[in-house]
Amino acid sequence: MTATHRAQVSVTDHLVAPAKAIRVLGALRRGLDELEEVDLDAAARRRVAAAQRAAVIEAASAVSEPLLREVLALHIAPPSPVATLDQLRIGQAQLLGWLNGLVLAEATVDGPGAVGQ
Repeated sequence: MTATHRAQVSVTDHLVAPAKAIRVLGALRRGLDELEEVDLDAAARRRVAAAQRAAVIEAASAVSEPLLREVLALHIAPPSPVATLDQLRIGQAQLLGWLNGLVLAEATVDGPGAVGQ
C-alpha cells in the first residue's frame, strides 16, 4: 500500500458527508465572525452555547466512526451554566479549526474541487 493510498484511506474514509461538512464549516465561520463583533448577555450566551452543541452534532454526522469520538470530545461549551464570551469564541474556533483541517485534508488528498462532490 502506497503512502498516497494510506492517506486516501485515512482521510476520505473519515469524511462521509463532505457537502454537509462544508455547510457546517461556513456556518461556524459566520458565527465566529459575529461573536467577534458583539457583546452578549447571559441569555444570549446560553443560546450560542446551545447552537455550538448543535454544530458539534451536525459535524459528527458528517464524519465516520473513528472521528466521531474525536469531534464529540471537543469542549465547545464549558461545564459552567453560563459560558463567558471568550469561552464561546474559543470553543467555536476549536470546532472550526478541527473541521477546516478535515475538509482541507480531504481536498488535498482528492485534488482541487473534490470536496463536496
